[in-house]
Amino acid sequence: IGLVQRGLREARKIGFPTLNISYALPHGELLETGVYAAEVRAEGKMYQAAACVGADWGAGQAPKFEVYLFDADEGDSWYGKTVEVKMLKKIRDLVRFGSVEDARACIARDVEEIITFFVGCQ
Repeated sequence: IGLVQRGLREARKIGFPTLNISYALPHGELLETGVYAAEVRAEGKMYQAAACVGADWGAGQAPKFEVYLFDADEGDSWYGKTVEVKMLKKIRDLVRFGSVEDARACIARDVEEIITFFVGCQ
């Protein structure tokens, strides 16, 4: 469970607007870095999503947690909302991209793989 906060909007610039989530885990628990298929619950609704846990190497930020919702686009209205994220399947480890184009292409492949995962769950 975490709070949606404003990020740098870097993912939005390449076509994948994400929710940046601040969170606290129980003492001793860690989230494994990587890209995941996830479900996000907010205000009684459930959304399918791609989630990324780890460092934002491109922007030089501290480790982060962000989700790209497939079926919701409410823009700034997410800021300040509490969301619950359930990780369902790890898709891959984090990698450094050589360019913005490489990042965009890889994220697009991740999204396709995660959508296929959800179709198989129905």
